[in-house]
Amino acid sequence: MIEQEIADIDCLIIHDMQTNADYLRQIAAHLTQCQEPPLYLRMLLLSLKMINYQGQSDIKSGVILTYIFAATKLHDDTMAQKISCRDEVLSQGIKGTDSRILVGDFFYSRAYHLMAKLGKMRVVSHLSNAINQYIEGQTLQICQSSDSSTSEQMYFQRLERKSCLYFSCVGQVVGVLGDCDETQTQALCDYGLRLGMAMQIIEETLCCIRVNLADQHKQPNLPFIVIRGLSQATPALRQSIETGIAKPPIAAEVIGQICAQTDALTYTHTQIEREIKRATEAVLVFPESVYRQALQDLATGLLAQFDQDLTDLGR
Repeated sequence: MIEQEIADIDCLIIHDMQTNADYLRQIAAHLTQCQEPPLYLRMLLLSLKMINYQGQSDIKSGVILTYIFAATKLHDDTMAQKISCRDEVLSQGIKGTDSRILVGDFFYSRAYHLMAKLGKMRVVSHLSNAINQYIEGQTLQICQSSDSSTSEQMYFQRLERKSCLYFSCVGQVVGVLGDCDETQTQALCDYGLRLGMAMQIIEETLCCIRVNLADQHKQPNLPFIVIRGLSQATPALRQSIETGIAKPPIAAEVIGQICAQTDALTYTHTQIEREIKRATEAVLVFPESVYRQALQDLATGLLAQFDQDLTDLGR
């Protein structure tokens, strides 16, 4: 459905990375080696097809978003002092904190270079604003990462300033490229926000369980499942959780107790379902089509995969 566009995006990345630095070319090559297209690219391309976009900026926009997401993830990895569960391929071959920062900055610079060529100042404005807000959100995350008093409201406020912000911005980009009206653009932004929310909660939940099972990484965020567990825990379990938060990672036994002694996992699952339902409902303002259905399937597929992953992990 979007295979040709993905191939064209990969080709443009390779062509755009004609730098004298072999190291940067090798790292950039990892951007084209995903087993399946990233979620944000699928949202971008399916949304453009849904609104019957006929312009020539879809491929360039896809590359710009790829650079921004890559740069952000590399900087996040540096702040967290870890490799993200989702982006191990991208980080392969990058040596040291300084290298991650420099490569991330390089991707940002290429993104802005292509933005200038795109010639859509509203797109530049939306993406620049999103990058700025994301950095502010990263600062907020750092402040909350070891704060056991973080509430659900605070958690969702942080998510809205993190990767979910970029997914919402994809909706803005589509709205600009497709000359959508205010209602359609808002629907696309709402879809992106809810899709990003669900994805982030899922990733953090699985990272929390997998990471502690493997006992190999620190958890940079305070996951939703832990926040809920704290509110439902006995005094003894709460003390164990707070100890793990202060000196991560939280022990695998404590994660098991959270799942067994509280409703945290069920409650988290319900929240994910709610976000996915909001995403699928958001696009109903558009006429029925195979592309609208594909966007809805993209959202519901997250929940199906999450359920399978939980089963595989014995949860």
